[in-house]
Amino acid sequence: PSSVEWKLGNDLLSSQDVLSFDTATYSDGNNTLTLTATDESGNSSVKTKSFYIDNEAPSLEITSPMMNAALGSSYVLTWAFDSSATGERANLLSCEIKENENYINSNIQCALGQISVSTGNLTGPVTLKITATDPAGRKTVKTLDVIYP
Repeated sequence: PSSVEWKLGNDLLSSQDVLSFDTATYSDGNNTLTLTATDESGNSSVKTKSFYIDNEAPSLEITSPMMNAALGSSYVLTWAFDSSATGERANLLSCEIKENENYINSNIQCALGQISVSTGNLTGPVTLKITATDPAGRKTVKTLDVIYP
């Protein structure tokens, strides 16, 4: 082609044949990359590709039980996560949940927001840990100390 133009949204990224850019300079969210190639006669061809920029780890908060809570033989662990993730993207966030570094669940959809837990044979102080992982592999870890019966 006589000329090329790469755009992200309305921002001109490059006029070179090959594109390389750092997504860290752009906000997370849906984006459209457009390539326009024009030949020497002025004929143009345009191709677009939509994609999601994901530079940030998911947000995550354990909402219950409370820190240092004394629990019964079963309880519901609840959490809130990345409020900007909706629909299909929310379903792609995965959580792993541990008691004292032992898995309760190694791959639950964060979108569920809760899991029922039986304390089993564990007693006394226990550290619960939830790790949320987004599709780009970024992780957020939260811990909570509780007391099992």
